Amino acid sequence: MSCIIREKEKGTPNAAIAESMNVSARHVRRLWAKYGNTGSRPTISRGGRPATKTISYEEVELVLTECSSGGSGVGRADIVLLQYTGHVGQSC
Repeated sequence: MSCIIREKEKGTPNAAIAESMNVSARHVRRLWAKYGNTGSRPTISRGGRPATKTISYEEVELVLTECSSGGSGVGRADIVLLQYTGHVGQSC
């Protein structure tokens, strides 16, 4: 990120920076705009969706036990989640 900002400050064209850094020219323009708006160098953020939490075996067993014993401590969201992940059938 700092290299891109430094090159832009030197007056290097977006296309040349993009090619040398192996990114798109749009990415260079976006970083430069963000730098111009905030005045601070942009930080690298992890792209994509946030990682999902995996359900442990103990959590599955706990919900299944609660579900089979009457289910007063099991919320509908817990049951839907387990059905979505394939851990419990529709009978719960």
